Amino acid sequence: MELKELDPEPVAHYRPVEGIEKPSGILNWLNPRILRISLRKIQKYSVWPFAAYFPLHAINTLIVPAISPEGAPNDVLMMVRELLPGFTSTLLSASVAAHLASGVALRIWSLVANWRRPKRAKNRVQDSAERESQREIGLVGGLSGYFIGVTKQLSYNPQILTGYILAPAIFYHTYLMKKAPLQEGIDIDFDFVKWILQNDSKFIKWWIGIIPLSALIWTASYHFGAGLCQYARIRRLSVRKSMSTLILGLTSMGLVGLWRLSKTTSVFYNSDYQRILNAVIR
Repeated sequence: MELKELDPEPVAHYRPVEGIEKPSGILNWLNPRILRISLRKIQKYSVWPFAAYFPLHAINTLIVPAISPEGAPNDVLMMVRELLPGFTSTLLSASVAAHLASGVALRIWSLVANWRRPKRAKNRVQDSAERESQREIGLVGGLSGYFIGVTKQLSYNPQILTGYILAPAIFYHTYLMKKAPLQEGIDIDFDFVKWILQNDSKFIKWWIGIIPLSALIWTASYHFGAGLCQYARIRRLSVRKSMSTLILGLTSMGLVGLWRLSKTTSVFYNSDYQRILNAVIR
């Protein structure tokens, strides 16, 4: 074999395989990698309207009722309604729908990809950062992670699990507190919540009020707090433990608020409230 000298030719625009080019226009957006990145961006940035609204709503529904359950919740509610523009409900509905749709699409994509991917060995080498990552252990690794440090991975992702519970809880809460009253032409406030929590019917008190509201308080507090850590790329376990303390505090305040609302001055029977419930359960 002998070497042969070739004439120099420009190679700046050389393509190894003719006919294979980077897709452009609509074909570029159909690229699986581009689609997945786009879905992740939609899931991330669609929560901004809800993130701006959540602190106001949390103060009104979780903190104020726990401190002063008689008249203060209605006073703060009226103030919040005056501050927010009229299109707030539409904006929040679109925000939640976009976040949920993109999250479901990504979850299905991930399940299909894992199903098609060859099985990996269960015991794989991990460094300390990976073992303590939020994707592996959740926010702090559960109660054991919070009190005695991270000891094991979770078999599920709490962020996804709380999202599964939170989605129907939000839809139910929105229909009960917003859609159904609008359909019946009734304006409600915290007296409606008190009426449910103080109702003589155990079904209404527990299955319409206490259980779904408790689930909503817990899942919303965790999902929002843990999601904030995830999107802000907070990897330090100490900071995530502080967020876990805040989540625990909000959840506890919310549950105390429910209890105090149920013990306030009794709300007399209101036929309008019964009409709303009939619209919900029929």
